[in-house]
Amino acid sequence: MTTLSMLKNVKRLFPELKQLPKAKLQVVEDALVYAAGLGPDEGLISEEENKQLLKKLGLKGGINPANSLKAYRLRQNLTQQELARRANIPQSNISAMEKGTRPIGLKSAKKLGLILHCNYKKLV
Repeated sequence: MTTLSMLKNVKRLFPELKQLPKAKLQVVEDALVYAAGLGPDEGLISEEENKQLLKKLGLKGGINPANSLKAYRLRQNLTQQELARRANIPQSNISAMEKGTRPIGLKSAKKLGLILHCNYKKLV
């Protein structure tokens, strides 16, 4: 995904960004450009931070896509309902993904990674 297409996707997923003053919107765009420049194995949260977050949340099973999804969602202070709305994924599917009873497909992982500010590969 190119930086320009990522910016377009973010603006589409978060229409409330249009309400920000131009200076604040520029900061958001700068952060996205930075994030787009990260390598494929880099994330906005390190593996160690992810492990600590999972431990703090008491999630069993270690690092797996289901626990990572829940940890990233909680880190962003989002409810399942809010994440579902932003990602245009049914809340019941988000719940099943977090329980590990529904796999997180590539398309969903990319959407969720963008919203949760993480590398989508940590969700598949």
